[in-house]
Amino acid sequence: MASKSTYRYAPKASVNKPKQTTTPIGPTPLDGSIKGQLPIRIANPDGSFTPISEWDFGWGKGVYQQPGSVAPGTAPAYDGTKEAAAHSNPMLEGIYNTRVGDNNTAYGNTLGGITLGEQGLVNDVFGWSPNALEQSGVRNAGGFIDGNAIINYGVDPSNPFSKMALLTRTFQQQKAGQQNSYAASGNLSSGAYARAKSNLNFNQNANRDDLLKNFNNALQSFKSQRTGAADTLASANSTAASDRVNSYLNG
Repeated sequence: MASKSTYRYAPKASVNKPKQTTTPIGPTPLDGSIKGQLPIRIANPDGSFTPISEWDFGWGKGVYQQPGSVAPGTAPAYDGTKEAAAHSNPMLEGIYNTRVGDNNTAYGNTLGGITLGEQGLVNDVFGWSPNALEQSGVRNAGGFIDGNAIINYGVDPSNPFSKMALLTRTFQQQKAGQQNSYAASGNLSSGAYARAKSNLNFNQNANRDDLLKNFNNALQSFKSQRTGAADTLASANSTAASDRVNSYLNG
């Protein structure tokens, strides 16, 4: 009888298929954890563990962080690719330049109106003509009129009809009339004259103070208008730039 052949079957090769476990391995979301769940890791044949983020499963298959994104709390790096592409589009660039030009024109017109208002105010209170004002050096680098500078600059002596000139003229007339009145009665050295003169000086200072306060308040209003116009221009040009990129992306 023929002897039976003995066949030895080679053991089936084991497949080192990684298995998943939910044993915590670290606190960072880069280890493959999902919010509200324990971190996930892969058990290797040699007993070590590999974070799931190191396995190439692709976004949406266990990888917590989307490729190209940044860790929470980290500002993304600026990428000007889209802006550069929008710049290279002649039609979009033309539209953008037109809008910016219109914005700058509107800004210039607004500043022109504000400047006229400032010049009229200074002429009304101190008597200076627009040319004299602009040559006086009382505007600072930001284009604003320095109230203290114009007050120290004084009143235009060639214009007798400014409010400051008229205020001074009225005071001098009252002062002269008061002095003549007390002199005529022989009371220039009396206490009554001293008190009357003190009251007249007080009223003059109070009237001057009111006039300068109103002047400075008006200057502050013009300053706010200038600042507002600059903010409006910046916002309008920023919107034009954003619209240019959005038109490129959605066109």
